[in-house]
Amino acid sequence: MVINLGLPFILIPFVISALLKVVQGSGTVSVITAATLSAPIGTQLGLDPILIFLASGAGARACCHVNDSYFWVYTNCMGFDMKTGLKTLSISNIFMSLGGLLATYIASLWL
Repeated sequence: MVINLGLPFILIPFVISALLKVVQGSGTVSVITAATLSAPIGTQLGLDPILIFLASGAGARACCHVNDSYFWVYTNCMGFDMKTGLKTLSISNIFMSLGGLLATYIASLWL
């Protein structure tokens, strides 16, 4: 489906990882699951497994909210209420995630 649309395959592990992170909160589980699901197909398409892992890692940074333990550590250590924590941490993580996806896409052009 992604191939037929002309989109790069690295979006698949990115989206899987981001969705898992939002739903269950663990970045580690998100990265491992997305990379494990995407690696067999990606390698058959000629994509370097490291790029699949990097895209999964970028996706796992996509959202940090109340079901993530790091959110509460960050919020309490900074002395923020929940609303301020959501504004600061979640928005900065979106930019980190998109930056990681962009860097992975640029790297995929050479690998």
